[in-house]
Formats: sequence, C-alpha cells, structure tokens
Amino acid sequence: MSIIKANGAGEVSTGFYGFEIDNSLRFDDESNAYLNISTLDGNEKTFTYSTWVKRGDITSATQVMFHAWNGSSNRRGQLLFNSSNEIMWEIGGSSTFRLITNAVFRDISAWYNIVVVADVTNSTQADRLRLYVNGTRITSFSTEDQVTNDSYSAGSFNNDNAHHIGMINTTSNKFDGYMAEINFIDGQALDASSFGETKSGVWIPKDTSGLTFGTTGFRLEFKQTGTGTASSSTIGADTGGNDKHFTSNNLGAFDVMPDSPTNNFAVMNPLVGRGLGLYVDPRHGNLEMDTRDSGRGTTFSTLAMSPGTGEKYYAEYRYRADSGHMRVGVITVDDAADYLETSTFDDGTVSSSYTSVTGKIFVDGTEVYDDVTYTTGNVIGIALDLENGSIEYFKDGTSIHSESNSIFSSNSFLFAAGDSSNSADIRYSANFGQDSTFANDETAATNADTNGIGAFHTAVPSGFKALCTANLPEPPITPLNDDLPEDYFNAVLYDGNSADRNIEVGFKSDFIWVKHRTSAGNHHRLYNVIAGEHACLFSSNSNAESTASDGIAFDFATGFNIDDGANRFSYNQSSNTYVSWNWLAGGSASSNEDGNLASSVSANQKAGFSIVSYTGTGSATTIGHGLSSAPDLIIVKNRDDGSKNWVVQVTALGNNYLELNKTNDAFSSSIYFNNTAPTSSVFSVGTVGSTNASGDDFIAYCLHSVEGYSKMGAYTGNGNTEGQYIYTGFRPAYVLIKQSSANGNNWSVHDNKRDVDNVVNTRLLASTTGAETTFTTLDFLSNGFKLRTTGTAYNGNGSTYIYMAFAEMPTKYANAR
Repeated sequence: MSIIKANGAGEVSTGFYGFEIDNSLRFDDESNAYLNISTLDGNEKTFTYSTWVKRGDITSATQVMFHAWNGSSNRRGQLLFNSSNEIMWEIGGSSTFRLITNAVFRDISAWYNIVVVADVTNSTQADRLRLYVNGTRITSFSTEDQVTNDSYSAGSFNNDNAHHIGMINTTSNKFDGYMAEINFIDGQALDASSFGETKSGVWIPKDTSGLTFGTTGFRLEFKQTGTGTASSSTIGADTGGNDKHFTSNNLGAFDVMPDSPTNNFAVMNPLVGRGLGLYVDPRHGNLEMDTRDSGRGTTFSTLAMSPGTGEKYYAEYRYRADSGHMRVGVITVDDAADYLETSTFDDGTVSSSYTSVTGKIFVDGTEVYDDVTYTTGNVIGIALDLENGSIEYFKDGTSIHSESNSIFSSNSFLFAAGDSSNSADIRYSANFGQDSTFANDETAATNADTNGIGAFHTAVPSGFKALCTANLPEPPITPLNDDLPEDYFNAVLYDGNSADRNIEVGFKSDFIWVKHRTSAGNHHRLYNVIAGEHACLFSSNSNAESTASDGIAFDFATGFNIDDGANRFSYNQSSNTYVSWNWLAGGSASSNEDGNLASSVSANQKAGFSIVSYTGTGSATTIGHGLSSAPDLIIVKNRDDGSKNWVVQVTALGNNYLELNKTNDAFSSSIYFNNTAPTSSVFSVGTVGSTNASGDDFIAYCLHSVEGYSKMGAYTGNGNTEGQYIYTGFRPAYVLIKQSSANGNNWSVHDNKRDVDNVVNTRLLASTTGAETTFTTLDFLSNGFKLRTTGTAYNGNGSTYIYMAFAEMPTKYANAR
C-alpha cells in the first residue's frame, strides 16, 4: 500500500506545544497503586478538578480517578470510569448527585483531559455539576441527577475527609493507566479553558502555575521520585504552593514516566482482535502482558513506523516467565489488520520475528538465522531501520543478527510480541523508551535515544529512536502548520430549508456526496467539479448522470451551493436532515496525457485524491490519474449508460472487484481493469462497458493512502464482539466498510459528525435509498478503529472487508476519543 511521507522525515517536531508536560504517574490495578491525603477541608460546594488520563486495562471493572469518603454511605464523592467505560462524576451530601455519560471512553492509545466542576450554588441547576472531556462540555448523559438546591452540605470532597487518587479507600475500584498534570482548585468553578486550549484542532495543556488554588487546592506534576510518606520530594508532591502533598502507596520511582500528553509513548495494544480479557491480561500501563492458556496473546504497538529518511526505531522486550515460548518482532500495519489469534503473527504475513525456544529469526516468511535462544530474564532489543531496509536483533545488548530486506523500506510496521506456543501462559514486558526497569524487574538505566529521549535497558544503536509521538515525522497534512485534515475532507450536517443557500464546508468542495438522513427512498447524490453544477450520479443505483435544473453547484468559495427546485427533497427539504461528505481535489480540470487515453483531471496530490474524466474507446488502455503515487482505490462510473454498474478497484483485493451500487461479493474479470494494478501515473481499463465503452463518458475517483490523513485497505473479521483493530495512523472522521467475500452486505458509511462520541453506531448504506439507522458497530480511536460487533456486514469470522477512511487528526497529535 502506498504511503506518502513528508520531506525531512526523521526530524523531531518542535514548537507545537507552548507548555510541555514532562511526566506522568503509572498506576497498576494489580499492584493496588494509589495516592492519598488524610484530609482536605475547604469549600465543599465550589471546586474544580482537572486531570490528564491515559487508560490501561479497560476490562469491565470500575476504575476511580479521584475519590473522597467519610465512611458514611451518603457521604461519597468520586470521579471514575464505570464498568461500561462511561465517565461518572458524583458528589455526595444528604443526597447523592451524579452525571454518567452516554459516551464510552476506551481509547488506550492516547490521552484524555477530564475536567469536573462542582458549582452547587449556581442559579442554573443544569450547571451545578459539569463535565468536560478534551475541552468539550459533555451535555448528553445516561444519568443526570443535578444538585436540586443550594442547601447542599456535608459532601465528601473538601469536607475534612481522606481523599484518594487511583482507588477507593485503599480497597477497591483501582485505576489502571497513567495520570498527568492533576489540578484541584478550591473555591472556584472553572471551565476547561483554565487547563487547556484548542490549537489547530488539538486540545493541548496550559501551564496552570498562574492559577489560584485556594486553601486546599493542589497541583501534582509528578516531578519527584521519592516514595512513601507525603513530602515535597516524594511522588505525590504538591507543586501548587499549598503543600497538600499525597502519600504514595505501592508506587515506585519506576512508575514516574516520560509518557505524557505532549509526548505520547507507544504501549502494547491489548485490543488486537479478541485479545483483551480472552487472550491477554494487561499490567503496568499496557507495558506487560500475561497471556492465557489458549490463543497467542499477541499485541502490537500503538504507534506505527513508516519508511523515510531517518526513520529508525528501537524497542526492548523482556521475557518475564517462560512456561510458553515468546516471539518478538515486527509486522506490517496491513497484515496486522488480518491477524487472527489462531496463528502466530508471522504466519503468512510480511513480518519478522525472533523466537525464544528455537532461537530462530524469520524475515518475510524465511528463516534467516537459528543459533541463539533466550529465556526468562533476557531482554531482546529490536532495531528497525526503515531508511536503509534492515532489522537487527539484540540479546541483553549483544547483537544477534542483522538482516536487510526491501520489505523494511516499503512498508509501515508495528512492533509485535506474543506466545508462539499457543498452549501455555507467558508474561512479557515492553519498553519503547519509557521504562528501562520493566516495572522494577531490572535496574534503572539512562540510555537515551538519538534525540536524547527516553531510557533503555541497554545502549541504543546509533541513530535509532524511541517510539513516541515526539519522534514521529510530521505528516504531510499537519496541525504544526495549521494544516488540518478537515481542510481536505469534511463531513457536514445541515437541516433542509427549501430555499437556495450556501453550505459551509471550510473549503470549496470539488466532490460532494449528499444523503437524506431521515426518510427512506432518497438516493445518495454524488456531484463533482468536472461534471459541473447539477450533474448528479447515484451510488444507490446504476442510472446515467442526471442533468436536472436544480441541485448542487460549485460557486461558493468555502463550501457548495444548493439551487432549490423540484428534487429538493433529496438534498434540502424543510424539516429534514442531511449529511454531505466533501473532498478537496484540484478545482477545475486540467488535461492529462500520461496514459494512452487522454483524460481531464482535478487532482490534489498532497491529499492523494483525484477526479478523472475520460471518454471510452472499447479497447484496453491506460489513463492518467494525476497523482504522485499509485491509487489504492478507484471508483469508476459510466456517466452515459444507466445499465452499467459502478465498479471499484481496490489494490488490497488484487484482481478482484466490487460494485458500489450492489451488495454482491468481489468478482474477478480482466475486462474491467485489464487485471493490471495502477501505477504512480496511470490506471488501466479493459474492454467492458462499465469502465471503457466506446464513445461513452466516464468519471473515476482515484485515491491513495496518505500518512496521517487517509487509508484504504482490507481486514479480516473474527466474528467476535471484540473485533479487529484497524490501525490507520489517525483519529478517523469517516470510515466506509464493505464485506468483499460474501453476498448480501452493504457499503456502510460512518462519520464523526453523526456520532461525535463512541460507540459509532449511526450508519448510512451507500447502495440503498434507506434512511439512517443505528447499529452497534465500532469505536473511532486516536490511531484507528475497533470493531465492536459480530455482524457479518462488518466482522464475519474469516471474511474479508475493504475500508476507506479519512482523518480528523493524525495520531501524532490526536487526543484519545
């Protein structure tokens, strides 16, 4: 799959975060780790609490972030994730009042900022308890029990009670993961803007040193490493000026981590396939895994590594227990999407691995070395050189074997580890640069990477980097330059008004896909700048292009126009709702002579998207697409012949094709695309009327994956509610999915405007005229999406699915969702 990278990759980006958070504190639920202070006695009616959180184990157990309790059943206050992964904010007095979100929060790959406010005397009842996530106030709740009057008293928070961070009163509901930059403001009801701000679409932290903390307020920055009794030199030191220091319990200096909201480190991803709860039990902030008796217990890193200048990464794995056999290495992002627990991660994949019991090293399915085994206590280093195309394995700092192969300079990879025996438990730990001790199993070391980042157990090979967001290259479309994915793709919701109007998108739309949401019987309407105003095709049938006198026009500088008329029910009827998906191509078309058949092309090379118009010849030929890389997905429609279906070529399916207006499975035939993969300049068409009828006009939409912005590919379903985890390298704004290996399932479209939170369950079907429906389906996450259904439209066991996704924010900068 083609991945376009920015020039100068390998340089550490700087200057985006005006205030950087250097540390976090790791909490391990199985270690009963928590902080406590014996009493806080301040304003129990008005206060604010802010914390940055990166979750670890998210299996069904309540996890407390902040808690106060005086021992009475009606004197309780708490901020927590409940067993459904919803956030609950509760204060207790003579009665208990609480907010519980509808949204779920189970992104383990990035950071949330959570701010809660108690403002009991506020004259507006709905404002007495408030909750913000990543700067946005949450207003939709499954439970909303607001404080009923301002006579509230004798609550637990700030009422001369013990307060705990990470646990309830030393006994239960233990938090698992990381916390950073905790601020408690006594006597003030602040909003999220006191703790963070939006910069180029990213919620980033502010320096809170200038805030007034009140009598009992505190700030925990986790700059100290001392343990035990509260003091200014221990882990729970208050740096806000009130000396409200917390005692640390079951925490060590090794739990003070460089992982932070401004430099997010990779961890092991337990959400791979059916892993979490079935095959792996995570510990120590997803840096240790205990595998189960069956399955492979495989995990992949939460950050990927892509080819480019200076792209060299190093990681370490420690074999902690050896009743089974450990396997460590790397796997391509695309093969990770096909991984099933029934096989090792290198079976039939583009990968490399090093196994413990045999000492064998494999590269791309071939054994290249067989000599040095390893066992409990050994630390295995992996140096992946994506610039020069090689991998090198180390045992306790000594090089074991280096192997060059072109796969390492032409694919994006994830670090991988698991049990190769499929029959016994093993435990393994990882260090991507954040913990040289492997949770205190080894002596702390100070071996930094080439950029001076992180700490490794052994010396880092020259030029290699820790796997963290500060070390990732800038994507071509980056908020560092105030250049956002929404400047190239944007989903827009609007209410119809039965009048001429402009729809604001944020850019002048070149390809507009509109769908009526609320009533069945309305086609998906597709417009493009080459065909011009009102020229419409329907993805939900094979009709020829419509040239009605009303519809969509292209005269609005930051969106599109609607010319109202007889067909308005499909795109602008009063009292109805609509969604438009909008892409920026290259504006007016230019002539392209790259192929044997001339074409007119509107191309956006930066965004990997072009619109191509051509007239068929009936003879197999090539057509220029105007992009700088081979398309991963091409959609073609005969504009003149209503009997010809839409045809879709997906590189991941080889010489197998789909039809956009049909639910059938993929089929093979050389007459559509001449059984020829696209190149960096042209795509091929055969002799069939659907792609190349003599004298007919055609439109083709060509797309290739762009690092941090778009991804087209395929995955294999596993038939489980813990479905596949698809790494995209960005937090999605749009995902389209189609089963390609069985008849009867539709093209499902999801976006971040119809579902602003998880679960993403609102869908439209591209090949039908049906209204919008809900179907529990998937989570959008900071680095991809996770299937949450057994439905065959998305996740049939062993079935193949193709997908097309566009970004809300590249993973390098994305907040957790």
